[in-house]
Amino acid sequence: MEKTKGIIYYSDNRVSEPIFSTVQKILTKIGKEKNIPITSVTLKFTNFGDRRIILEGRERSYPTYITQIYTALENAKEDYVFFCE
Repeated sequence: MEKTKGIIYYSDNRVSEPIFSTVQKILTKIGKEKNIPITSVTLKFTNFGDRRIILEGRERSYPTYITQIYTALENAKEDYVFFCE
């Protein structure tokens, strides 16, 4: 049986345009072409990812960063994941 792949994406939503939307467009394209779902964990609403989790009320910090990664890994259903920040 083939192992499944996924992408976990985590962001504090502070990246400037056009970088923010360009990265999301590229990841979406790769995800669709390769059939790789994206689990997104952000601090504010973002219309991005197949599974979207928002950690509202959290401040940008190292503990929040780790919580975002941990939350994404808990919610990703795939065998292998690619980390994307």
